[in-house]
Amino acid sequence: GWKPWQTTAAAAAEKGVRDAPGYEGNRAPACVPDDGALYCAGSALLPERIDATTGRTLWRSGIAPAAVPAARYVTTLLGVHEGVVLVELTVTDEGGIGQAQSVLALDGASGARLWSHPVRTDSLGSVYAAGVLLTQEDDGSAVTVRSARDGSVRRRIPVPPGYDCLPLTTGDRPYVECMIKKEGSHATKFLVVEPGDGSARTLDSPAQQRSFVGVQDGRLLFAETDDRPVVNGPDQIYTRIVRVDPRTGERALTPLPERYRGGTPTLAHGTLYFVTSSGLVTAVSPATGARRWQTHTTLETPGQASVDGGGRTVYLAGGSGRVAALDTARGTLLWESAARAEVLNSGLLPTVWFNKGALVLAASDGTLFTLDPAHPERKPVTG
Repeated sequence: GWKPWQTTAAAAAEKGVRDAPGYEGNRAPACVPDDGALYCAGSALLPERIDATTGRTLWRSGIAPAAVPAARYVTTLLGVHEGVVLVELTVTDEGGIGQAQSVLALDGASGARLWSHPVRTDSLGSVYAAGVLLTQEDDGSAVTVRSARDGSVRRRIPVPPGYDCLPLTTGDRPYVECMIKKEGSHATKFLVVEPGDGSARTLDSPAQQRSFVGVQDGRLLFAETDDRPVVNGPDQIYTRIVRVDPRTGERALTPLPERYRGGTPTLAHGTLYFVTSSGLVTAVSPATGARRWQTHTTLETPGQASVDGGGRTVYLAGGSGRVAALDTARGTLLWESAARAEVLNSGLLPTVWFNKGALVLAASDGTLFTLDPAHPERKPVTG
C-alpha cells in the first residue's frame, strides 16, 4: 500500500513550530535518515522530523533564539543516537559572519531540547559518531569528546600546536584531521579517536592534499589530489590512493593509472565511485586504482554516489531532483528520472538516502520526495 510522496521542507508540522518561519527553499535541506524517520535542517530552516514512509512533517523544533530572523541562522544535523538528535546551530550577523554557535541535543520523538553547549563561532564544525560528539574548545586548544546522551565531557584531546583541526566521521567512527597553519605547507596529522574512553592516536601526515574516503580491511583510505586546480568546475583531480594502518601509521601508496576527476569519492562495497560535476561516473578498484567502468549521465552537478544495501545499484541526484540509477557490476545506466524542483538553486549537493527499499531525496529548492526504484515514473502523492 506504500505510495511515493512529495512534500517540501517548509510543510506545516504537526507538533512544535507549525510553519517554517522565513524559509523559502533557498537551498536544499541536509537530512539524516534513521529508523523510518528523516531528520532535516539547513539554512534558515529549523530542525524537523519527517515520516520517511508517508512524508508527514511530525515536528519542527523551535531552537532559534527569540527575535532572530530566519535568514540569520543555520542548523546542521550531526546525527541521531538512540532517540537523541544532535544539531549544530549557528547565528550570523547581517553579513553572514557567525556570532554565536552551539550544539544541541533534541528528543527524537518530540523535538524538545535536552541539552545544549556553546562552541567556537569560527570552528570547523562538530561531528557525531558511535555515541559521542566531537566539538572544539573556545580557544582552539583542544577537541572535546562528549556523551551524545547527556553532553557530559569524556575527554579533551589537545590540538597539536600550530594546527587547525576538523572533527570528522566515516563508518560510524570519529576522527580528527589537523592541518598546519603554515602557508605553503601541506603537513597534516590524523587522530583516531576511541569512542569508549575518548583517547586518540596521532598519525603524522597520512596523505597530503587528500580526501578521507573511509575504511577498508581495517585501513584508512585517502584519495590524494593534484595541487593544480581544475579549470571551469568544482572537481578535483585524483592521483593516488593512500592506505594507512591506524595502529602503526604505516602507509601503502597506489598510484592511479588514470587521473580521475570528481568531487569527494564514495567508498561502498569495495569500490570507489568518482562523480564529476558534468555527470560522469567512474568506478575504481581501491586496491589497484584500475577503472572498472565509466558511464555518462545527463545529471546537472550531481552530489556523491549512494549505493543500496545489497551493493547492486548506485544512485546519484542533481539539484533539480533528477536521479540516475546505474548497475554496479557494469555501470549500465538503468534509468534517469524527471526533475522535481521548480527552481534550480545552488547550495548543498543532493544525496540519495534509503528507507525500506524506497529512495528518499531533497532537491535544491527544498522539495522532499521519494522514488520507487523499480518504477521511478510513479506519480507522487502529497506528503
